[in-house]
Amino acid sequence: MSKRRTTADDVARVAGVSRSAVSRAFTPGASVSEDTRQRVRQAATQLGYAPNAIARMLIKRQNNLVGVVMSDPANTFLSHLLTRLLDRLQGAGYFPLLFRVSRREDFDTVLPTVLQYQVGAIFVTGSTPNPQVAASCLNAGTPVCVLNRWVTGEYPGHVISCDHELGGRLAADELVRAGHRRIALVTSVGELSTHQARVRGFTRRLQELGQTLAGFEDGAPTHDSGFASAMRLLSSGARPDALFCTSDMLAFGALDAARKLGLVVPADVGVLGFDDVEMAAWPGYDLSTIHQPVHAVVESALSFVGHSPATTPPSKVLVPPHFVARGTTLQKR
Repeated sequence: MSKRRTTADDVARVAGVSRSAVSRAFTPGASVSEDTRQRVRQAATQLGYAPNAIARMLIKRQNNLVGVVMSDPANTFLSHLLTRLLDRLQGAGYFPLLFRVSRREDFDTVLPTVLQYQVGAIFVTGSTPNPQVAASCLNAGTPVCVLNRWVTGEYPGHVISCDHELGGRLAADELVRAGHRRIALVTSVGELSTHQARVRGFTRRLQELGQTLAGFEDGAPTHDSGFASAMRLLSSGARPDALFCTSDMLAFGALDAARKLGLVVPADVGVLGFDDVEMAAWPGYDLSTIHQPVHAVVESALSFVGHSPATTPPSKVLVPPHFVARGTTLQKR
Protein backbone atom coordinates (compact mmCIF):
# COMPACT_ATOMS: atom_id res chain seq x y z
CA MET A 1 0.00 0.00 0.00
CA SER A 2 1.40 3.41 -0.96
CA LYS A 3 2.10 5.95 1.74
CA ARG A 4 -0.44 8.79 2.09
CA ARG A 5 0.87 12.10 0.71
CA THR A 6 1.50 14.73 3.37
CA THR A 7 -0.85 17.70 3.00
CA ALA A 8 -0.82 21.35 4.03
CA ASP A 9 -3.35 20.46 6.75
CA ASP A 10 -0.81 18.05 8.28
CA VAL A 11 1.83 20.79 8.32
CA ALA A 12 -0.60 23.28 9.83
CA ARG A 13 -1.47 20.85 12.63
CA VAL A 14 2.18 20.14 13.52
CA ALA A 15 3.19 23.82 13.27
CA GLY A 16 0.15 24.98 15.23
CA VAL A 17 -0.97 27.45 12.58
CA SER A 18 -3.84 27.79 10.12
CA ARG A 19 -3.79 26.23 6.67
CA SER A 20 -3.70 29.69 5.09
CA ALA A 21 -0.56 30.47 7.12
CA VAL A 22 1.11 27.44 5.56
CA SER A 23 0.25 28.75 2.10
CA ARG A 24 1.58 32.23 2.91
CA ALA A 25 4.80 30.77 4.34
CA PHE A 26 5.58 29.24 0.95
CA THR A 27 4.51 32.25 -1.12
CA PRO A 28 7.31 34.77 -1.87
CA GLY A 29 6.37 38.25 -0.67
CA ALA A 30 3.27 37.10 1.25
CA SER A 31 2.48 38.66 4.62
CA VAL A 32 3.59 36.25 7.35
CA SER A 33 5.72 36.66 10.47
CA GLU A 34 9.23 35.24 10.47
CA ASP A 35 8.37 33.08 13.50
CA THR A 36 5.40 31.54 11.68
CA ARG A 37 7.46 31.02 8.54
CA GLN A 38 10.16 29.17 10.46
CA ARG A 39 7.65 26.96 12.30
CA VAL A 40 5.95 26.04 9.04
CA ARG A 41 9.26 25.30 7.29
CA GLN A 42 10.43 23.12 10.20
CA ALA A 43 7.17 21.19 10.24
CA ALA A 44 7.33 20.74 6.46
CA THR A 45 10.87 19.38 6.71
CA GLN A 46 9.86 17.02 9.50
CA LEU A 47 6.91 15.67 7.50
CA GLY A 48 8.60 15.68 4.10
CA TYR A 49 6.09 18.15 2.68
CA ALA A 50 6.53 20.31 -0.43
CA PRO A 51 3.77 22.53 -1.85
CA ASN A 52 2.28 21.58 -5.22
CA ALA A 53 3.18 24.55 -7.44
CA ILE A 54 1.06 23.27 -10.35
CA ALA A 55 -2.03 22.92 -8.18
CA ARG A 56 -1.53 26.40 -6.74
CA MET A 57 -1.31 27.89 -10.22
CA LEU A 58 -4.53 26.14 -11.23
CA ILE A 59 -6.35 27.36 -8.12
CA LYS A 60 -5.20 30.94 -8.68
CA ARG A 61 -5.74 30.66 -12.45
CA GLN A 62 -2.17 31.76 -13.04
CA ASN A 63 0.19 30.25 -15.58
CA ASN A 64 3.77 30.70 -14.48
CA LEU A 65 5.12 27.90 -16.65
CA VAL A 66 7.23 28.93 -19.65
CA GLY A 67 8.88 26.72 -22.23
CA VAL A 68 12.51 27.28 -23.20
CA VAL A 69 13.63 25.51 -26.37
CA MET A 70 17.32 25.52 -27.23
CA SER A 71 19.89 23.77 -29.39
CA ASP A 72 23.60 23.09 -28.97
CA PRO A 73 24.15 23.62 -25.20
CA ALA A 74 27.89 23.27 -25.89
CA ASN A 75 27.78 26.64 -27.67
CA THR A 76 29.46 28.97 -25.17
CA PHE A 77 27.39 32.01 -26.03
CA LEU A 78 24.04 30.17 -26.08
CA SER A 79 24.91 28.69 -22.69
CA HIS A 80 25.59 32.22 -21.40
CA LEU A 81 22.28 33.47 -22.83
CA LEU A 82 20.37 30.51 -21.40
CA THR A 83 21.84 30.99 -17.91
CA ARG A 84 20.82 34.65 -17.88
CA LEU A 85 17.33 33.85 -19.17
CA LEU A 86 16.70 31.09 -16.61
CA ASP A 87 17.98 33.25 -13.75
CA ARG A 88 15.66 36.10 -14.66
CA LEU A 89 12.63 33.87 -15.26
CA GLN A 90 13.03 32.12 -11.91
CA GLY A 91 13.73 35.42 -10.17
CA ALA A 92 10.49 36.80 -11.57
CA GLY A 93 8.49 33.83 -10.26
CA TYR A 94 8.24 31.80 -13.45
CA PHE A 95 8.94 28.10 -13.79
CA PRO A 96 10.94 27.34 -16.96
CA LEU A 97 10.65 23.96 -18.65
CA LEU A 98 13.76 23.30 -20.73
CA PHE A 99 13.56 21.42 -24.04
CA ARG A 100 16.70 20.60 -26.01
CA VAL A 101 16.60 20.13 -29.77
CA SER A 102 19.42 18.01 -31.20
CA ARG A 103 21.04 18.71 -34.56
CA ARG A 104 18.97 15.90 -36.08
CA GLU A 105 15.65 17.35 -34.88
CA ASP A 106 13.50 20.18 -36.16
CA PHE A 107 12.37 22.99 -33.86
CA ASP A 108 8.97 22.92 -35.56
CA THR A 109 8.33 19.35 -34.39
CA VAL A 110 9.12 20.24 -30.77
CA LEU A 111 6.89 23.29 -30.26
CA PRO A 112 3.59 21.32 -30.40
CA THR A 113 5.00 19.10 -27.64
CA VAL A 114 5.84 22.17 -25.56
CA LEU A 115 2.25 23.40 -25.95
CA GLN A 116 0.98 20.20 -24.33
CA TYR A 117 2.41 21.46 -21.02
CA GLN A 118 0.10 24.50 -21.16
CA VAL A 119 2.98 26.95 -20.90
CA GLY A 120 2.24 30.65 -20.90
CA ALA A 121 5.03 31.50 -23.34
CA ILE A 122 7.76 29.84 -25.36
CA PHE A 123 11.33 31.13 -25.70
CA VAL A 124 13.44 29.79 -28.56
CA THR A 125 17.22 30.12 -28.84
CA GLY A 126 19.45 28.81 -31.58
CA SER A 127 16.86 28.75 -34.38
CA THR A 128 13.73 30.38 -35.79
CA PRO A 129 10.49 28.38 -35.84
CA ASN A 130 8.50 28.27 -39.06
CA PRO A 131 5.98 31.17 -39.20
CA GLN A 132 3.06 28.74 -39.51
CA VAL A 133 4.14 26.91 -36.35
CA ALA A 134 4.65 30.19 -34.46
CA ALA A 135 1.19 31.32 -35.63
CA SER A 136 -0.42 28.11 -34.35
CA CYS A 137 1.14 28.73 -30.93
CA LEU A 138 -0.14 32.30 -30.97
CA ASN A 139 -3.64 31.10 -31.91
CA ALA A 140 -3.49 28.79 -28.89
CA GLY A 141 -2.83 31.83 -26.70
CA THR A 142 0.87 31.07 -26.27
CA PRO A 143 3.27 33.68 -27.67
CA VAL A 144 6.64 32.63 -29.08
CA CYS A 145 9.76 34.72 -28.51
CA VAL A 146 12.79 34.12 -30.72
CA LEU A 147 16.02 35.18 -29.02
CA ASN A 148 19.10 36.33 -30.92
CA ARG A 149 17.88 35.37 -34.39
CA TRP A 150 16.54 38.03 -36.75
CA VAL A 151 13.55 37.51 -39.02
CA THR A 152 12.84 39.74 -42.00
CA GLY A 153 9.26 40.60 -42.94
CA GLU A 154 6.21 39.91 -40.83
CA TYR A 155 6.47 37.20 -38.18
CA PRO A 156 3.76 35.95 -35.75
CA GLY A 157 5.99 36.11 -32.71
CA HIS A 158 8.35 38.32 -30.75
CA VAL A 159 11.84 38.64 -32.22
CA ILE A 160 14.55 40.08 -29.97
CA SER A 161 18.14 40.06 -31.16
CA CYS A 162 21.50 41.68 -31.02
CA ASP A 163 22.08 43.74 -34.17
CA HIS A 164 24.61 41.33 -35.66
CA GLU A 165 25.10 43.31 -38.86
CA LEU A 166 25.87 46.46 -36.87
CA GLY A 167 28.34 44.41 -34.83
CA GLY A 168 30.15 43.46 -38.03
CA ARG A 169 30.34 47.10 -39.05
CA LEU A 170 31.76 48.02 -35.63
CA ALA A 171 34.42 45.32 -36.04
CA ALA A 172 35.54 46.82 -39.36
CA ASP A 173 35.59 50.32 -37.90
CA GLU A 174 37.68 49.36 -34.89
CA LEU A 175 40.25 47.31 -36.78
CA VAL A 176 40.79 49.93 -39.48
CA ARG A 177 40.95 52.81 -36.98
CA ALA A 178 43.56 50.90 -34.98
CA GLY A 179 45.78 50.68 -38.04
CA HIS A 180 45.20 47.12 -39.23
CA ARG A 181 45.28 47.00 -43.04
CA ARG A 182 45.42 43.33 -44.11
CA ILE A 183 42.31 41.99 -42.41
CA ALA A 184 41.00 38.46 -42.92
CA LEU A 185 37.79 36.73 -41.85
CA VAL A 186 37.38 33.53 -39.85
CA THR A 187 33.71 32.61 -39.77
CA SER A 188 30.96 29.99 -39.88
CA VAL A 189 28.52 31.48 -42.38
CA GLY A 190 27.73 28.05 -43.77
CA GLU A 191 26.02 27.03 -40.51
CA LEU A 192 24.79 30.12 -38.66
CA SER A 193 22.58 32.99 -39.83
CA THR A 194 23.98 35.22 -37.09
CA HIS A 195 27.46 34.83 -38.58
CA GLN A 196 26.07 35.62 -42.02
CA ALA A 197 24.78 38.96 -40.74
CA ARG A 198 28.09 39.75 -39.03
CA VAL A 199 30.04 39.00 -42.21
CA ARG A 200 27.62 41.06 -44.28
CA GLY A 201 28.04 44.09 -42.04
CA PHE A 202 31.81 43.64 -41.81
CA THR A 203 32.51 43.28 -45.53
CA ARG A 204 30.22 46.13 -46.53
CA ARG A 205 31.79 48.48 -44.00
CA LEU A 206 35.30 47.39 -44.97
CA GLN A 207 34.51 48.26 -48.59
CA GLU A 208 33.11 51.65 -47.53
CA LEU A 209 36.41 52.32 -45.74
CA GLY A 210 38.35 51.56 -48.91
CA GLN A 211 39.76 48.26 -47.65
CA THR A 212 39.74 44.82 -49.26
CA LEU A 213 39.52 41.47 -47.51
CA ALA A 214 42.92 39.81 -47.13
CA GLY A 215 41.58 36.29 -46.67
CA PHE A 216 38.48 34.27 -45.85
CA GLU A 217 37.93 30.95 -44.03
CA ASP A 218 34.52 29.36 -43.42
CA GLY A 219 34.15 26.37 -41.12
CA ALA A 220 32.36 25.07 -38.04
CA PRO A 221 31.61 27.39 -35.06
CA THR A 222 34.23 25.70 -32.87
CA HIS A 223 37.65 26.30 -31.34
CA ASP A 224 39.21 23.60 -33.54
CA SER A 225 37.80 25.16 -36.69
CA GLY A 226 39.07 28.60 -35.66
CA PHE A 227 42.50 27.11 -34.98
CA ALA A 228 42.68 25.34 -38.36
CA SER A 229 41.39 28.37 -40.27
CA ALA A 230 43.88 30.71 -38.60
CA MET A 231 46.74 28.28 -39.21
CA ARG A 232 46.02 28.37 -42.93
CA LEU A 233 45.68 32.14 -43.09
CA LEU A 234 48.69 32.93 -40.92
CA SER A 235 50.95 30.42 -42.69
CA SER A 236 50.30 31.93 -46.11
CA GLY A 237 52.80 34.12 -47.96
CA ALA A 238 50.60 37.23 -47.68
CA ARG A 239 49.95 36.93 -43.95
CA PRO A 240 47.06 39.06 -42.61
CA ASP A 241 47.84 41.57 -39.87
CA ALA A 242 44.41 41.04 -38.26
CA LEU A 243 41.71 38.40 -38.04
CA PHE A 244 38.05 39.18 -37.43
CA CYS A 245 36.51 36.02 -35.99
CA THR A 246 32.72 36.00 -35.98
CA SER A 247 32.56 34.36 -32.54
CA ASP A 248 34.77 34.34 -29.48
CA MET A 249 35.15 30.56 -29.74
CA LEU A 250 36.63 30.92 -33.22
CA ALA A 251 38.85 33.71 -31.89
CA PHE A 252 40.17 31.54 -29.07
CA GLY A 253 41.24 28.99 -31.67
CA ALA A 254 42.84 31.73 -33.78
CA LEU A 255 44.81 33.04 -30.79
CA ASP A 256 46.11 29.57 -30.03
CA ALA A 257 47.14 29.19 -33.67
CA ALA A 258 49.02 32.50 -33.64
CA ARG A 259 50.90 31.45 -30.50
CA LYS A 260 51.75 28.07 -31.97
CA LEU A 261 53.28 29.87 -34.97
CA GLY A 262 55.33 32.09 -32.64
CA LEU A 263 53.48 35.28 -33.62
CA VAL A 264 53.11 38.17 -31.18
CA VAL A 265 49.53 39.35 -30.63
CA PRO A 266 48.67 42.09 -31.54
CA ALA A 267 52.03 43.34 -32.91
CA ASP A 268 52.24 40.63 -35.60
CA VAL A 269 48.54 39.87 -35.89
CA GLY A 270 45.48 41.31 -34.18
CA VAL A 271 42.50 39.12 -33.27
CA LEU A 272 38.96 40.39 -32.74
CA GLY A 273 36.09 38.18 -31.58
CA PHE A 274 32.32 38.52 -31.28
CA ASP A 275 30.09 37.69 -28.26
CA ASP A 276 32.10 38.72 -25.17
CA VAL A 277 31.64 35.45 -23.30
CA GLU A 278 33.17 35.15 -19.84
CA MET A 279 36.36 33.48 -21.13
CA ALA A 280 37.14 36.51 -23.31
CA ALA A 281 38.16 38.49 -20.23
CA TRP A 282 40.39 35.74 -18.83
CA PRO A 283 44.05 36.86 -18.69
CA GLY A 284 45.07 33.91 -20.87
CA TYR A 285 43.01 35.33 -23.77
CA ASP A 286 42.33 39.02 -22.93
CA LEU A 287 40.31 39.09 -26.16
CA SER A 288 39.11 42.28 -27.83
CA THR A 289 35.56 41.55 -28.93
CA ILE A 290 32.14 42.81 -29.92
CA HIS A 291 29.90 42.59 -26.85
CA GLN A 292 26.48 41.01 -27.31
CA PRO A 293 23.96 42.78 -25.01
CA VAL A 294 22.60 39.63 -23.35
CA HIS A 295 21.12 41.54 -20.42
CA ALA A 296 19.14 43.88 -22.68
CA VAL A 297 17.93 41.01 -24.90
CA VAL A 298 16.66 39.01 -21.91
CA GLU A 299 15.02 42.03 -20.25
CA SER A 300 13.20 42.87 -23.48
CA ALA A 301 12.00 39.27 -23.73
CA LEU A 302 10.67 39.24 -20.17
CA SER A 303 8.68 42.42 -20.77
CA PHE A 304 5.95 40.55 -22.68
CA VAL A 305 5.65 37.44 -20.47
CA GLY A 306 2.31 37.30 -18.67
CA HIS A 307 0.56 39.50 -21.22
CA SER A 308 -2.15 38.21 -23.50
CA PRO A 309 -1.22 38.03 -27.19
CA ALA A 310 -4.39 40.04 -27.82
CA THR A 311 -3.01 43.02 -25.87
CA THR A 312 0.69 42.57 -26.74
CA PRO A 313 1.05 42.05 -30.50
CA PRO A 314 4.24 40.53 -31.93
CA SER A 315 7.18 42.91 -31.83
CA LYS A 316 10.72 43.12 -33.16
CA VAL A 317 13.61 44.55 -31.17
CA LEU A 318 17.20 45.02 -32.36
CA VAL A 319 19.63 45.70 -29.52
CA PRO A 320 22.93 47.39 -30.49
CA PRO A 321 26.23 45.72 -29.53
CA HIS A 322 29.42 47.58 -28.61
CA PHE A 323 33.17 47.13 -28.91
CA VAL A 324 35.23 45.98 -25.92
CA ALA A 325 38.93 46.82 -26.22
CA ARG A 326 41.33 44.35 -24.64
CA GLY A 327 44.83 43.17 -25.48
CA THR A 328 44.47 41.38 -28.82
CA THR A 329 44.06 44.38 -31.14
CA LEU A 330 46.23 47.44 -31.72
CA GLN A 331 45.34 50.69 -30.00
CA LYS A 332 43.79 53.38 -32.19
CA ARG A 333 46.29 55.49 -34.07
